[in-house]
Amino acid sequence: MNPEIWGLVGTLTGAILVTASSVITTLISTKSSTKNQITLEKLKREELFRDFQRKNFLEIQDILSKIYRYITVLHIEDLKNYKITKEWQKGMLNDETNDNLLISNRNLCILSERVQNDNLRNQLKQIRTKMNSVSKTVSPSESNDKMFQLVADFDKIMNDLGVELRKNY
Repeated sequence: MNPEIWGLVGTLTGAILVTASSVITTLISTKSSTKNQITLEKLKREELFRDFQRKNFLEIQDILSKIYRYITVLHIEDLKNYKITKEWQKGMLNDETNDNLLISNRNLCILSERVQNDNLRNQLKQIRTKMNSVSKTVSPSESNDKMFQLVADFDKIMNDLGVELRKNY
């Protein structure tokens, strides 16, 4: 073969190799870019979820505090009425406090279902039940016992909510 043919073959081979390496480099770059985009989207979804949980936990803490306050008012009113009438839970809670208690309980029920942690969700349901049970007591001593137990349960659930809240920062 003469040198011109070898020159042509060398040029064509070089052009094919350069084109092939360019295509392979583009494919690798595109694959890497796609993988990075998928990872970025996943991180964004995780951050949105953590933000949602944070806001939910903050709302739950606020509502639990309100319910605890309303239950305490209910308990104190029952004790006051009992001293006067000697009949347990015959008095009525004022309409505003009663409405606020009902709305807060409803909101806690809704927000509790949004908690991802099953154990914490169950704890929230239990404390809501315990808080509401104060209004169903048959004597001042039973009511006092339930309120005493609520102090420990309330502190524990607020602590657990704080732990979950910090996990989401």
